Parts: sequence; structure tokens; C-alpha cells
Amino acid sequence: MASPAHRLCALQEYQLMMGLVNCFYWTGHFACAFCFFVVHSALCVYGAVGHTHFDTGAPYLDRTDPSLLFVALLLHSVSQILLAMLAACVFTSVVAATLSTVLVSVALPYWVLQTTGSLETLAQFVFGVRVDMLLSSALPTVAAFNVLTILAIQNDFDGGASWQKVHYVTLGVVPVTVFEVWAVSILTVFVLVLLIGYFSNVLPWSTALPLPPLFFFKRSYWRPQQVMYRRRANPLEYYDPRFEPAPAYLKSALDIADLSVELEFSPVYMRRHASQAYGNNEALKGVSLQAFDRQATVLVGRNGAGKTTLMNVVAGEQ
Repeated sequence: MASPAHRLCALQEYQLMMGLVNCFYWTGHFACAFCFFVVHSALCVYGAVGHTHFDTGAPYLDRTDPSLLFVALLLHSVSQILLAMLAACVFTSVVAATLSTVLVSVALPYWVLQTTGSLETLAQFVFGVRVDMLLSSALPTVAAFNVLTILAIQNDFDGGASWQKVHYVTLGVVPVTVFEVWAVSILTVFVLVLLIGYFSNVLPWSTALPLPPLFFFKRSYWRPQQVMYRRRANPLEYYDPRFEPAPAYLKSALDIADLSVELEFSPVYMRRHASQAYGNNEALKGVSLQAFDRQATVLVGRNGAGKTTLMNVVAGEQ
């Protein structure tokens, strides 16, 4: 069984070889969840605006703009997805991540709404404290509750809910508007994105290449040292009798001949790191590589032989 150090080293090489940063990983998770919530929000809009209920003979929100309700549900979905992603980024245990998400999405909002009295009567919501309502809207569930309650009040008592009323003070007394709650939600989304980006680059269990906690203050992060290399694309011919020639029917997908790569570092970095890894600033010298379409290509070599560097060059990372 491989040790954690060996597994981490393999993960680092794999991540560098793929040439993908953490942003692509989290964006993929977000896109998958968002597609589900788009369908879920559309079904909720149909159930509230388009479906006629037998007990009332009309939709529940018969005077509400469906697109307005759809956007409100989507914004809530985005916040919930990012909240779950943040929990998955911070916690390694599935149980801990699930419990933390339930706590922030259900238990804490219920306690906040119960404390402010918004769950008891409509009057307590209408005459609530403006600052408390805006601050509590940082929780995605509370923000969705406030927006949907305002839309329901406009639908039943204020001539209907529409886009023209997102800045409108409902009934002239509701302390917050739809736009103000959305502004807090957008700010929350921005903070969640920053936290995910930060923790996914710092926590060692969230990335194969953890950065220092204050990496964003370093100039090297925003303006990384450029890696210079030279290529000479000569005709690729193999005369080594130890290797059998490639079958004629295979289609070549990649031909590299006599490739040399020189890494340019500062003298301090070379003195501390590069001399240990390479011995000098020449990482690759006279490397030839041929890969074939729909065929697996395996690079075999000792540690420090240049396998990862070669794949970084092929992927355009160096």
C-alpha cells in the first residue's frame, strides 16, 4: 500500500500533467448541480404560477411574473450550491460536510427566523427591523424566505409582483425590498466564491499543490516567473534497434524531436531549489516523443527524469 507521501506525489504529477487548475474542478461540480436546480426551479415556478389548484381554482401566485420567481429561485440555488461546495472543500468527512451544510441551510435559518418572529405572523415580518433582515439575508435560506414572502405579499395585497417592483417598498411599510435582499445575496455569493478559491488553494487536503496562506500577497502569484524553452522540430526518425518500429497503420498524433527545455529562475531560487531538482537550469535535453492516435502513451523514468516537465510542455503549461 502506497504511503500518503507517495500518493500525494502521484496526485501532484497527475494534476500538473492534466494542466487544469482547481477552478475547473469546482466549476464542473457547480455546473452539474446548477443544471439540476434549473429544472427544479422551473418545476417550482410551474407549481406556483402555472398550475391551477383544486382548492382555490387558481394558481397560488396568479399575479406574479414567472420570470421574477424563476430568478429568485435560481439565485437561492446558486447560493446553496456554493455553500455545499465550501463545506466539501473544508471538510474531508462526508458526514461533517453534510452536517455543516444542514446546520447553515436549515437549523441556523430556522433559529434566526424564529427569533425575529418572521415565522409566527405576517405582521411581525412586515414591521420587522430593517438591519436585522438585511444581515440575516446573508444566509441563503433566510434570503429566499424574505424574497418569497415579499412576492407573496405583493401578489395578494399589492396588485401583483413584477420586475417593476423589485425596488418598491411593499405596502409602503415592508422594511426591505427585493433588490436589497438580492444585493446581499450577490455579495454572499461573491464571498463564497472567494472562500472556495482560497481554501481550495491553501488546504493540503483540497489540492495537490497547496499554496502558503498569504499567497495572494506574493508578487510571484500574480506575475509568475516565465519558463523559457527551445524546440527544434526535426524529422522524427528512430534507429534504435532496441525498440520495434511502430505499425504502419497507426496515425501519429504527436511528433516531437530533439526537444530541450531550459528553466530560468532567480539566483536565489536556483540556489535553494533548482540545483537539488535538476543540477542546473536545463530540465530536458534532446528529448524525442511520438504518440499515436487512440493509443495509450506511457512515460517511464526515475524521479526527476523530466516526465512531468515533458507533459507540461506538451500541454502548454511551460
